[in-house]
Amino acid sequence: MIFPLWVEGLGTRRWPYVTTALIVINFVVFLGTHEQIENESRKTADIELPMLLIAAAHPEVQPPREVKPLIDSFAQENKALWEGVRSGKQPPLSAWDSEMRDWGPLEASREMAKLADQLKAVEQDSLLKNYAFYPYHPALLSLITANFLHGGWLHLIFNMWFLWLAGTMMEDVWWPVVYTCVYLLFGAAALLAHGYTYPHSSLPVLGASGAIAGLIGAFLIRFPEVKIDLIFIFFRIIRFAWPAIFVLLLWLLVQIFWGSLMRTSGGVAYWAHIGGFIFGALIAIAFRQMGIERPIVEPAEILS
Repeated sequence: MIFPLWVEGLGTRRWPYVTTALIVINFVVFLGTHEQIENESRKTADIELPMLLIAAAHPEVQPPREVKPLIDSFAQENKALWEGVRSGKQPPLSAWDSEMRDWGPLEASREMAKLADQLKAVEQDSLLKNYAFYPYHPALLSLITANFLHGGWLHLIFNMWFLWLAGTMMEDVWWPVVYTCVYLLFGAAALLAHGYTYPHSSLPVLGASGAIAGLIGAFLIRFPEVKIDLIFIFFRIIRFAWPAIFVLLLWLLVQIFWGSLMRTSGGVAYWAHIGGFIFGALIAIAFRQMGIERPIVEPAEILS
């Protein structure tokens, strides 16, 4: 594993008030939501899985209108599994699954309706349903709110460290208001890139990594020669420093490599990272051409 420790000149920049506020907001939101999100995820999965199995095994059953988009998107995203259940080639996942496949249309329809009602009740006040980004049914508000939700401590901590490294440098280049606006735009662009790649995905997308990828893309344009201090962990720890142009282009190539291997939207949102990175780089190029940057203060000027 390669991990960034520091960025050359980071300690000489103006204090990043906006970046600090973003990190604090992310931590506060996480502390207030992570337990509820974990509970919601478990409850939703316990309802959605049997509902999807019924829909696959009993095509004669018409699902309720409110869950049909979910079922259709899952069928598109998981065609092999869907056809396996429908044809009977997919082995039952449980005793319930085995019994369900022998149900008649009336029993299957009743169970589907009951599960749909349960799902509706769970989603009524669901943080994920209301604020995470769902590619198959995107909501405008989620393009902002999904960037402030995280699935676990490691997810949050890694994202916030990358935000500190890249955000501190870019906030020093852009005015605070501009920086705030483009950060939110980077997050929205990254989510849309993921949604474009997996339009039928019913899995929620959350996390600040897409917005941070936009800052990383902008960092590459603005600070290509700045050295990034790295550690490489493989049986032992090796510390070294490379110019940003090599580190960040390598990071982008890794995202493209793994993203090209992904056939479904589960796991890491590689194409959100790629989309955010490209959008961030383009914005940075445009800002330099338009002169929307403020002069970088040298250390001597800060101390005087």
